[in-house]
Amino acid sequence: MKKFDIILIIIFIILSFVPQIIFMINFRHASNLVAEIKVNGKLYRTIDFTKLKSEVIINLENNEGHNDVLVSKDGVIMKYADCRDKICLKEGLINKQGESIVCLPHNVIIYIKGSTSGEDPDIIVK
Repeated sequence: MKKFDIILIIIFIILSFVPQIIFMINFRHASNLVAEIKVNGKLYRTIDFTKLKSEVIINLENNEGHNDVLVSKDGVIMKYADCRDKICLKEGLINKQGESIVCLPHNVIIYIKGSTSGEDPDIIVK
């Protein structure tokens, strides 16, 4: 290989990452965010952050246990869980599109997504 071929290959490799970086920047900074709370795989509640007037505490009770979720303008945090490992409590505040809190023992998933489109785009397709 010639020196020019190597330089050309390196340029193409670098350029191949540019669309993904631009997409991830736009994907993470959506302005119209909603939080979806799913319990046992079913949508329990959707919260639109733009319509939220004050903090809301959501009590989730199912056969597996009890969780308390605090939703505010700043984001969502799991305040209480009576599971053994309490990993969901260590996630902290989530407030960016694509972030999530999962409590596997209680089958609870909280996911932040944009409200502008019905589905989050697949990064592989883009």
